[in-house]
Amino acid sequence: MEDEEIKRLKKPCPRCGPGIFMADHDERLACGKCGYTEFETQT
Repeated sequence: MEDEEIKRLKKPCPRCGPGIFMADHDERLACGKCGYTEFETQT
């Protein structure tokens, strides 16, 4: 247990700052607090 690290699975919201994470929807990332949305580009 001494070498364990926390690995963040979700991206933090760039507007709200650390501690507020964005929800991962099918084609977008969205913040439930401020409404900031990033659409994922499909290649």
